Amino acid sequence: MKIYILALAAVLIGAGSDLPALAQDRAKQQRRAMKSRQKVAEQAEKRQQLLKEVRPLADRYAEAMITRKYSDSLVQSYVSSLGQSLVPPGTAASTTFSFRVVQDIYPNASSLPDGRIYLTTGMLAHVENEAQLAMVLGHEIGHVIQEHALESLRKQRSDQRRNKMISAAAGAALGGFLGRKKGGTLGTLKGAATGAAVGTVGATLVNLVIQSKFSKEHEKEADRIGTELALARGFDPEEAARFWERQHERFGKWNVRRKIAHSLFGSHPRDHVRAENLRVLLAQDLRSAIEEKRAGGGLATGTPRFSSVISGLMRDTGILMAERSDRHDLAIRLLEKARVYRPHDPRLLWALGRTYRMVARTEEKLAEASGLLVTAAEQDKRSIYPAIHRDIAFAMASQSGDYVAASEHLRKYVVGYIAAHNSLPLDIDDVYDKMVLFGDNEWVPPTSGNPTSALKQKAASGVRYRHPTVWNTPADLAAFDAALQASTKQIEESFGSARTNDQAEPERRMH
Repeated sequence: MKIYILALAAVLIGAGSDLPALAQDRAKQQRRAMKSRQKVAEQAEKRQQLLKEVRPLADRYAEAMITRKYSDSLVQSYVSSLGQSLVPPGTAASTTFSFRVVQDIYPNASSLPDGRIYLTTGMLAHVENEAQLAMVLGHEIGHVIQEHALESLRKQRSDQRRNKMISAAAGAALGGFLGRKKGGTLGTLKGAATGAAVGTVGATLVNLVIQSKFSKEHEKEADRIGTELALARGFDPEEAARFWERQHERFGKWNVRRKIAHSLFGSHPRDHVRAENLRVLLAQDLRSAIEEKRAGGGLATGTPRFSSVISGLMRDTGILMAERSDRHDLAIRLLEKARVYRPHDPRLLWALGRTYRMVARTEEKLAEASGLLVTAAEQDKRSIYPAIHRDIAFAMASQSGDYVAASEHLRKYVVGYIAAHNSLPLDIDDVYDKMVLFGDNEWVPPTSGNPTSALKQKAASGVRYRHPTVWNTPADLAAFDAALQASTKQIEESFGSARTNDQAEPERRMH
């Protein structure tokens, strides 16, 4: 009995001696948890501070991008809905995502650190299905949720001297990039000299947004996230690799290949390498998830609504490819693809006729192209595209030499233009000149009043950056180019004003 009591006492004494140790362990755990919470709070505060610094410049970039907004509300709504459906449920509520389509024939997508994502019409036109589009949007979402832009900015700020060098180089690159668009080589040099003073925040955003220079690791991670987000929505991830393979096939030998390859999300790695990386990802890390999805009901490339909704955009981009870049092969591919969904679209048929005439090698092919122009005029039930008749007239005159019929179509063009625009066509001098050639030296359109003042007023008040589907005259194309240059200038000025604020920031901190 005594032995039992002594043993029990020893146990109690030993247990009592462990109590302080247990209390110390709990205290350490609490301190570690508190430090962890403090660290998370500090990181969140630093993130908000960094976003606050970046936001003024990002806002000005966004304002400039909005001037290039694609005007089709149906396309905008469709892309926005798909993009929002891809945002992971656990994403912080402080990050507000938005998706906007902007006018540019070059395939590109970009994202701002706070969740604003931009997709060009050129990108949408060359995406083949909904699954590929989901991957593209998911890629940009990945950049945002992983804070790649902010991480890059933090890394650059770790070495102030290195920051200054990078800022000057990136600023010069921005100035050269925008200056080249306005003034060729001289514009490049002037822009580079002006841009060399851009501050750290501006330079980093230039690299990441305008020139899309995310690191290889960031691009690879964004590719993975984009593929995973698309897979989670039931899209076939094979389309992610196929997308990059198609890009390589289409643009590998184009003389502007370098611009396209380096604008598509980043400069590294190149298209075929990214396709290979994604193939490895699908065969290894995502293999079980893919098999599970397939077993549970299969994977899809999307719905028919994609091509239906995007068909008008494909038409518009195809027209610009032909008219601005002479990429008639890509233009015909896009226009014929859109034609499946728009068989009676006069603008599309008109564009196809014009483009086919540019590449026709035989009289038979020229006749087929002219037939498309005639069909376009027949389908123009509302008579709102009178310039179709001008193209028919020139086709007739150059092919069959039927000047009488050609002159009649020129009359229809002028009368139709006056009815639609309440002014003479901008190329009326050329029209009269051709009518003289065709043997008609007397005809004038039946007009009331003086159309000259109306013409001038119309020319001076064109819709800002309106995307024309077919150029009525060289002046229309010149007006489009002028609006594009004005938009580019606005972007340049945005970075210029941001430079002043960015350089002033250290002085404010010193006070």
